[in-house]
Amino acid sequence: MLGYLLKGMPEIAFKNIALAVARDLSDHPDFSERNHKTSDHDRTVPTGKKYPVKFRCHYLLLQLTKQNADYSRCFPDNLLEDSI
Repeated sequence: MLGYLLKGMPEIAFKNIALAVARDLSDHPDFSERNHKTSDHDRTVPTGKKYPVKFRCHYLLLQLTKQNADYSRCFPDNLLEDSI
């Protein structure tokens, strides 16, 4: 799942996701600096289907808040001035 967090805190969003899927969420060991969690699940596979019984869901939140936006790092100093 990819989520765009427009307001609020990632920790609270992850708590709400954990409640919704009724599973504990774990940090992803390879991406500890990201807002990335996983949950492990088992399912009943319909007859004739080849789905795995066990599967892992990934949850990645992209925080899109004004407080984190610093567009000056995206452009060279003169690029913004020249376009005005």
